[in-house]
Amino acid sequence: MQNKFFCFLTSVCLLVGMASQAQSSSETLHYARSLTKLNRHLEAVDAYRRVLYFHPELTDSIARETGHALRKAGYYDKARYYYNIAFHHTHDTLKKANIRFDIVHSYILEREFMTAHLQLTNMRYALPVYDEKEMAFYRGIVAFQTDQIKEATNNFVCYFNEQDTSIVLQAMKNAEKNLAMNPQKAMWLSLIVPGLGQIYNKEYIEATNSFIINTFFLSVYFYVALNYNPIQGFIAVLPWFQRYYIGGMKRAKQLTIEKKESEKQRILAALLDEALKAK
Repeated sequence: MQNKFFCFLTSVCLLVGMASQAQSSSETLHYARSLTKLNRHLEAVDAYRRVLYFHPELTDSIARETGHALRKAGYYDKARYYYNIAFHHTHDTLKKANIRFDIVHSYILEREFMTAHLQLTNMRYALPVYDEKEMAFYRGIVAFQTDQIKEATNNFVCYFNEQDTSIVLQAMKNAEKNLAMNPQKAMWLSLIVPGLGQIYNKEYIEATNSFIINTFFLSVYFYVALNYNPIQGFIAVLPWFQRYYIGGMKRAKQLTIEKKESEKQRILAALLDEALKAK
């Protein structure tokens, strides 16, 4: 009789423990998702890991959510680790493709555009089913970021197929103009006339400052050379003139590089906004 009672008591304890664990895991998952919404991604990752430990049968979905949290936190390598776990635990072909897109997304955020391109190319042969629009979207971003404007245009037009594509075409036209900006040209213009490279970048205040400073030192040189001798003028003025003259050339080149990248990201941001509206 005592043995039966002991067995009954043990069974009850086990059932209560299992129910408690299930409830705890459910609450932990809810907690992890709420942390993600609050952008507390690393804390969310810890909670997701607890759920993965107690519920390995949910690995395909929870591992992917863990990857999302790590990606948003900027831990791209770790995010891909969990995406790969999710990929190998799901048997649904479309889900596998979506996880591959997540991996591509992480490479794009990491600015590893060639790796992202290879991933997309591999998907087209390795996976029989994937979302064609998503493929066009990511191929468009990779092409745009690697200055392949024609390919980017074709992919974005494919993505926005049912919408007015005039926004895409105008954006790509602006991108082509931006791509034509030449840092070397800006530097050589400043070599010819100080400040001209800054005018090329429409930085008129910087252009004026560069022209005035270089003209001032050139005037000082001629003043010293005419009133004393050219060698004294050369020794006194050359270090300062060289500093601002060469500095102006380098600045013109750097301005062009920065403005090109800034304009490229502005155009891409506008396209991404349109993509969000399309979804």
